[in-house]
Amino acid sequence: MTSPAPAFNHAVVRLASSLLWSSLATSSLVACKPEQPPPAQHERPVAELELGAHASRRCTEAMAALAQLEADTFREPSTEPLRQWLHATDSSLGRDDGALFDERVVGLESERERVVLLTGLRTPALLEARRLLAAASDADPQRTPQLERASQWDEAWCLWDGALRPLARRADGLPERGGEDWEATIVEAFTAGRAALDDPRVTKVSRQIIEKANYAVAYRLILAGAERPPTTEAAGLLDMLEDRLADRNGPGLARMRRMLNGSPAAVDPIQIERELARGFSKRARKYCDKAVVHAELGSPDAVAEAWEGLLYTKVMLPSMTEALSPEGFDADAYMADWHGYIELIEAGADGSAAAAIAARLVEWNCAYQDRLGIAACSSTSNEVEPPDITQNSGLTR
Repeated sequence: MTSPAPAFNHAVVRLASSLLWSSLATSSLVACKPEQPPPAQHERPVAELELGAHASRRCTEAMAALAQLEADTFREPSTEPLRQWLHATDSSLGRDDGALFDERVVGLESERERVVLLTGLRTPALLEARRLLAAASDADPQRTPQLERASQWDEAWCLWDGALRPLARRADGLPERGGEDWEATIVEAFTAGRAALDDPRVTKVSRQIIEKANYAVAYRLILAGAERPPTTEAAGLLDMLEDRLADRNGPGLARMRRMLNGSPAAVDPIQIERELARGFSKRARKYCDKAVVHAELGSPDAVAEAWEGLLYTKVMLPSMTEALSPEGFDADAYMADWHGYIELIEAGADGSAAAAIAARLVEWNCAYQDRLGIAACSSTSNEVEPPDITQNSGLTR
């Protein structure tokens, strides 16, 4: 299975190489000057500071408390940093996680209660990190100070490193469908974006890789939890994917919630995977040919969106391969098409070649949607709850 990390690194190297000659010319002018001592850290250029250097104290203290909760060494004094962070995050996101935390933390005793509390902290961490990355990557570098954008990027890193990185590490270590290097992919995207805050071609791609790779991690762990009860964590992780699924497979989301919050005997991992894939396949479909259809070749936004499509596809690839291999589907060739498509969008020149690849991407995506029982291949439609076939049919439950 092709990991996005090497191709992403290659793209960043190509962007950086264009700056090499001007850098060499500048260095030759200063080579004869006396060596100066390195400036203090606060005086160094933002891009040279360690990733996370501008994260807030509120975030670092909250994530330290979350680590205690994860290690099961959580004590009452540790609740205050999390409470302060959640209430601040609620203000940014328009949510009410702080009040929910206050309810759940009282009388925390059982392992199930600890898992519910911990999983409930991961969703606001992801949503806030996503908001911060969007703000940093969408900002105009000419109008928004670099320090402001660096602080947003570093705050997102703090949240991911503390609340979400453990999930990526576990997903990579799964005995089945593990080894996909989600953790390394996300770290590399954070690092690349932080080093190129003034280049939207890098920050926009980095943001999408970080965001979609975290969705993929949740997808993997939900499936793993469905296969190996208890399903407490899997049920909580569905919240991380809610806005990915609610308007593409809303009925399926409701069915998964009922299963994962109900009797373990009623959990059907195959059904869970099908419901997740229905939502993700529609989201991938949008980016199979959007850059071609809307004449967006060469656009940084189009490149970033193609990475979205690639990552939505990557997490579905095992089940996609199982469903379509009898018809000649080649997973490696399909992912190579995605990478080739991204390169053509970046180049912004060969529209006919991009259109040819896009047609193949659409063909196999729609074939998979058909296997998933989606009535008509779509990128935007929501699924509809099927009618009760027992009515007027003589069938009984």
